[in-house]
Amino acid sequence: MIKKSTKVVLGTVVTFCTGLLLSFPTISQAKEVDITPEITISNYQEEVVVGSTGKYSYKINDIQGEAVTGEVFFSSEDAEIFTIDKLGNWQGKKAGETIFTYYVKLSEASLKKLAEKFPDDTLITKEVAKGFSVQVIEDKKIPIYRLYNKNSGEHLYTPIESERDNLKKLGWKSEGVAWYAPQASKNAAVARLYNPNAGDHFYTSDSSEINYLVSVGWSKDALSFATAGKEDSAVYRLYNPNAHAGAHHYTLSTTERDQLIAVGWKDEGTAFNAYIK
Repeated sequence: MIKKSTKVVLGTVVTFCTGLLLSFPTISQAKEVDITPEITISNYQEEVVVGSTGKYSYKINDIQGEAVTGEVFFSSEDAEIFTIDKLGNWQGKKAGETIFTYYVKLSEASLKKLAEKFPDDTLITKEVAKGFSVQVIEDKKIPIYRLYNKNSGEHLYTPIESERDNLKKLGWKSEGVAWYAPQASKNAAVARLYNPNAGDHFYTSDSSEINYLVSVGWSKDALSFATAGKEDSAVYRLYNPNAHAGAHHYTLSTTERDQLIAVGWKDEGTAFNAYIK
């Protein structure tokens, strides 16, 4: 049974019910005015990764040229795949496809404003629940290959197999997979920068470091790879103050890190995060 509540607003009888608002004028013949509330989500993603989280930024659209306010309620059709709360905070739970809907409850002030604008008309709302499809996918892990140049002493890291293979033909030694990076990530990307004077490479996700190095002559290579979350494994950065090329080294291994520190390398902490496998 639908419960209705009735109130009088400026001489007009207004009836509220679930999904429907009717205004019956007391004097003249009414016309229907659509006041169906809708929202715009500025950062809607149709595809998200398992385990990823976020928050939708949204606003309630104007209705009949009037700015309105109200509460927005979100709901997921399958919470085992995708969850979303009243504030728009969402999380991809497991691989699959589902729909999330929203419902807008206009504020009393907005209803009053619209009733005053159309005092002799019938205010109606159409289908209130609006749906968005969302697909949750497993995050693919990309291997980051490590190669060593015995002539310069530099280690180079790349996610590109063809670059790895070309460097092997030129005499670089392949040292396998250094770590794995997520294919899709909302975290900052690691940029690879090149020093044309020293022939050296540097890897960082810190925008201030990137901007500084570019300002002093380093160039950004045309590749980057994503970082994992802070809860994942740390990639340690070490610095050799005596080296011309290969001055920085990156490793997941605490053993390798400690061995390099023991022979004079400087520990520069965690450069970024990655997956072990």
